[in-house]
Amino acid sequence: HGEISAENRPEGGTRMRLRLQRGTAYLADRTVIKESPSALREAKGRSDGSLVSAKLQQRRSEKLLIVEDNADIREYLRRELGKSFPIETATNGAEALRLLRLDPKVSLVVSDVMMPDMDGLEMTREIRNDQRLSHLPVILLTALCGERNQLQGMAQGADAYIQKPFNIDLLHMQIVTLLDDRERMRRSLGSRIQEGNYLPPSEVAQIVGFDEQFRTRLLELLEKRAADSSFSTTDLSRELNLSRVHLYRKTKELFGTAPSELIRNFRLNKALALLEQRQWTVSEITYRTGFTSPSYFS
Repeated sequence: HGEISAENRPEGGTRMRLRLQRGTAYLADRTVIKESPSALREAKGRSDGSLVSAKLQQRRSEKLLIVEDNADIREYLRRELGKSFPIETATNGAEALRLLRLDPKVSLVVSDVMMPDMDGLEMTREIRNDQRLSHLPVILLTALCGERNQLQGMAQGADAYIQKPFNIDLLHMQIVTLLDDRERMRRSLGSRIQEGNYLPPSEVAQIVGFDEQFRTRLLELLEKRAADSSFSTTDLSRELNLSRVHLYRKTKELFGTAPSELIRNFRLNKALALLEQRQWTVSEITYRTGFTSPSYFS
């Protein structure tokens, strides 16, 4: 494959010469470093299913955060997933948390597990314990095999756990599925609140889904302050210890509506529920639900 030669120089010293053939044809396949990252496996063509293909090719508005310390893998994920989603990137869990707390537009996190400073498991635990971020779906990517590692990831609150090397289409479809599931849940809960179905906090706690604790706490607060006509989004954000930006983000994610609309719809639907019980006059119901005049219902 080549040759090495040596010759003594008259002025002293030795000259070494190394000659190699051009190209890589003479090397074994396992010796050549491929252009694609070694931890990844490209999909062998897109799925033939028209529905799957349509979902993979659809351009979406939800922003993804990719957390990966390996520059090659991070760039690969940014390039491939960036064909369908806006992308932010971080190199470790600590950097990801700082970014998430500043950027309310991230909708899903894709993260490696083994990283410096803060690994993916600790980052996921921090996300789940932060009520500003706890609604975010998290997908963990790792070269660690075995059910024990997978269970460890799920125990921290990860929504999905994918082993490396992975099929990029499979990852893409997992992302789409999680986002679509969240959207269906938002519509289901939001429609029940907005379309005349009063939803007591005790019933919300029984809903199978995500972030039940925050939803229950928020609706309990609306129930408690329903008669207070001055209760506003500013009061709601203060009671929940959230900035107005993060409150808007949470209510949009969980209910599909802005905080002001959520308060208004909650009052309207509570009033409707009380009217149907026929135990109070319109005037009594008006003031029990925070409206200032019975004419609102005329």
